[in-house]
Amino acid sequence: DSGCGSWLFEPQSTNLVTYSEDFSDASWTNEGLGTTPILETGYLAPDGTNNAFKISNANQDSFWYTIPSVIGSSTTRTIYARTTSGTGTAQLCSHNSNTNNTFTITEQWQRFELNATASAIGTDFFYAVDFRGSGTLSEIILWGANATNDQDYATSYIPTSGATVTRNQDVCTNGGSLAS
Repeated sequence: DSGCGSWLFEPQSTNLVTYSEDFSDASWTNEGLGTTPILETGYLAPDGTNNAFKISNANQDSFWYTIPSVIGSSTTRTIYARTTSGTGTAQLCSHNSNTNNTFTITEQWQRFELNATASAIGTDFFYAVDFRGSGTLSEIILWGANATNDQDYATSYIPTSGATVTRNQDVCTNGGSLAS
């Protein structure tokens, strides 16, 4: 570390989840399988607003998902999550049959990333949470669903509210000299 600052330049990227923060929108659903999850809004989100959602499923027999635009098995998926109290595990971002989507969730906001799905089941869907798998939590607070086909790694979160949104690439023109 030279003590000098640095810049992070990101490529163009598109969030394919059309409602990234509103899990109550009709684009998100349970499709009537298992016990319908209970949604509650008004929880403090990482951006300082009170628009995070608590999703509860006491019977752990359901899931909450959306169908993003043009999504596939190579999509990078991310979501912010925390528990209401304590620590536990939950399956986030993809179908419960996958083995790479079980994460340890704490009371602190964390952004969870899934770079590929391990199964062909549900690759066209973004499962915010799937309670049917190996998770131990029956409720979780979620915010900021993001799915991109542009990169094989997570870029900055791109908020959406009704359509996909593309974040332009960062560009630096005349940024200075490389000479010391």
